Amino acid sequence: MPNIAVLIPMKTPSRAKSRLSGLFSVSQRGALVKNMLRRVLLAARGSSAQSVTVVGGGVNVRRIASKYFAEWTASLGNDLNADLMDSIKARESEGFSTIYLPGDLPFVQPIDIDTVIDASRQGTRLVLVPSSSDGGTSCMLIPSRYGFTTLLGHDSFNRHLKAARDMELESTVITPLGVSVDLDTEEDLIRCEELEPGFRARLAAPIIEMGESDA
Repeated sequence: MPNIAVLIPMKTPSRAKSRLSGLFSVSQRGALVKNMLRRVLLAARGSSAQSVTVVGGGVNVRRIASKYFAEWTASLGNDLNADLMDSIKARESEGFSTIYLPGDLPFVQPIDIDTVIDASRQGTRLVLVPSSSDGGTSCMLIPSRYGFTTLLGHDSFNRHLKAARDMELESTVITPLGVSVDLDTEEDLIRCEELEPGFRARLAAPIIEMGESDA
């Protein structure tokens, strides 16, 4: 079994999911982000990955990470790729292959993450999971020896594929449902509600831990 580290980059909850501002208040969006992170952390901790780290997101995200026995590291928060690459390089120096796992995958399960790990052939093959809705990358396993740079942002899935071809890297594309469905837009929310009736009400409801606010 390869050494695998899951990395979950986060924004400050109150500043995230701005494209849902027509449906949710700032506090509701903050609750949505934190509740999805809880689901992602449960899945990551239940997978066969040896390490789980949340990157950025502020003090309340740090508290959530600690509650779910995940590590946390600060980030500048200005550039997702730069913050993620700093964490990838740190884990690679410790001998880990890394999985980029967004914090907004409401249906991810441990088996989905293990499917990604299995597809990497003992951590030797790049694995890409496309977003089901917007051309993005919903999950990515990067073998430690590859020196691969993340290109998250617009059309990132195709750009990651092209980068892998240009570097002549072995890669695999898979589409497990739990790591394909993310939540950024109103259309995504409609699909989430179809997959889990009552999703909107449950995930936007605050679950306030001691010392935690909506920030």
